[in-house]
Amino acid sequence: MRLEPCAQYNRAQTTFKFRSRTRLEATTISQPLAFKGHLAELVAYRSIVGFSSVPFDAPADEYFVIAGDWYNKGHKSLQKQLDSGRSLGRPDGIQINGKSGKVGGSNEPIFNMEAGKTYRYRVCNVGMKTSLNFRIQGHSLKLVEMEGSHTVQNVYDSLDVHIGQCFSVLVEANQEPNDYYMVFSSRFTKQPLTSVAVIRYANGKNSPSSELPAPPPETATGIAWSINQFRSFRWNLTASAARPNPQGSYHYGKINITRTIKLVNSRNNVDGKLRYAINGVSHVEPTTP
Repeated sequence: MRLEPCAQYNRAQTTFKFRSRTRLEATTISQPLAFKGHLAELVAYRSIVGFSSVPFDAPADEYFVIAGDWYNKGHKSLQKQLDSGRSLGRPDGIQINGKSGKVGGSNEPIFNMEAGKTYRYRVCNVGMKTSLNFRIQGHSLKLVEMEGSHTVQNVYDSLDVHIGQCFSVLVEANQEPNDYYMVFSSRFTKQPLTSVAVIRYANGKNSPSSELPAPPPETATGIAWSINQFRSFRWNLTASAARPNPQGSYHYGKINITRTIKLVNSRNNVDGKLRYAINGVSHVEPTTP
C-alpha cells in the first residue's frame, strides 16, 4: 500500500489517497487538536467502494469533546510521587476542551446548535486515572459509534466514558432555544468532581439552569450500573463492514473461537516505586544507545 499526499495541504486538514489491492480509497484525516496538553484522536472519514454507507443521516455539524481529569502539578512532580511509592492522588479538577467551567460562572459557549437539527458529538476521555460521566441538560444521547466502529443505536440519558475511551453520540436540538450545560462528573472517587460547558441555541433566550441532571449512583450500585451500561453496547454488524469480494467474506456469527486471552490490570510496588501493569508487565522506558 502506498500513500500519496494530494496537492491540497493546510494545517487543519490533510488529504491522502492510497491504493490497496482491491479498491481505491480516499481518506481525509483531521490533524490532532491540543487543549492544554490534551490531545484529540485522529479522525478518518472513509469513502470506499464496497463499504456500506454510514448508518445515520449526516449531522448538521460535528463537535469534538476532549475531557479528562486535571492535575495542577507538572508531570515531573507526578513522576516523583510514583517513584516514591505513592499514588497520583486526587485530581484537582476536570477539564472540557481545556477549560474547567462552574455552574453560574461566566462560561462562554463552546458549541452552538439550531433548533430542529441533529449534531454529532465525538467524546473522548483523555485523563490519567478518573472515569467520567457525560450528560447534557434536557437532551438524550444516541450512541452511534465507539472506537471507530458503528454501534446499535441505543439512547441514553448519560454515558460513562472511561480512560482512553472515545465514542460518538447524536444529539437532537429539540428543546427551547436557551443555553444548556454539558456536564462531566467523576466516577468512583471519594470526593466528586464536576465541570460544565455551555451549549448555546441560536436565538437563545435564557442562561442555563443551575439544576444539573443527576449523576449515576456510586458505590456498589454505581459499579453495577456502569457495567450493565457497557454490556448494553452492541456492534452494528450491518454497517461499515467489508462486503463479499473475490478474496472472501466475513461471517461474524460463525467464527470458531479456539483461544481466549484475558487481560488483567494490576498495581504493585517494584523496588519501592508504584507501578501499574497488564498481565504482570509494566512499561519501562528503554535506555538511549
